[in-house]
Amino acid sequence: MESDGEERLFFQGMVQVSVGCYYLISGNFRGSLSQLKKGTKKLRSYLPSHRDIDLENLVNIIEPIIQELNDFISEHDPQMFRNKIPKIKLND
Repeated sequence: MESDGEERLFFQGMVQVSVGCYYLISGNFRGSLSQLKKGTKKLRSYLPSHRDIDLENLVNIIEPIIQELNDFISEHDPQMFRNKIPKIKLND
C-alpha cells in the first residue's frame, strides 16, 4: 500500500504505537517508551480522529503509560546490576 506524505505519518504513528505496545508486553521498557513517544507525537497531528479511528482516545490511553514508563525507568537504572556481574578468574 502506498500513501502520500500526510498519510505516511499516520501509518508510521500507528505502527510505532503497535511496536511500543509489543515492546511493553515483552519487557523492553526503553524501546516501548521510545516507540510510544514517537508514535503519539505523529498521531497528534490527526486528532481527534482519522480513518474512523478515535485517536484522541488512543492517545489519552497511551499518555499515562508513557508517564509510568518514564517514572519506572528513572527509578530503576538498568545499569544497577553492572557492578554485580561476576568476573571470571583464572587459577594461577
